[in-house]
Amino acid sequence: MTLDLLELENVGKMLGGDGYDRMEYRRKFEFVACSAWGREGWDLGDWPYVVVSARKTADGYELLVDVEGDLTLTTHDSGDDLHAKIDEIAVFYWRHSRREGLFEDLPAEGPVPEKYRGPYRSAFRAEARS
Repeated sequence: MTLDLLELENVGKMLGGDGYDRMEYRRKFEFVACSAWGREGWDLGDWPYVVVSARKTADGYELLVDVEGDLTLTTHDSGDDLHAKIDEIAVFYWRHSRREGLFEDLPAEGPVPEKYRGPYRSAFRAEARS
């Protein structure tokens, strides 16, 4: 199915619902939302306000980030590139997290410890390695 980012954004807003409604609609385009990331499966994004989804394409992968209905789409040639981008998004939100006691060993900047990188367990792990 051909992806029209503007259509995705407009239909998502017309649904009048929240991120859960938009996630359901995007499944028609084979986007899979990822709720957990890193070794311990920490929350990825801030559902339903920030949702990270991806899909496999003929040329690689597409990553769709929904921040309260505003969409950003990036393309990636490999699963490793996709995972690196998701690492970047996850770490951004974790560094700005208000969850006391979590992510205390996550440096404010610089290299990210291994335990915070990569998929937890999901279709993201198996598909992106192929």
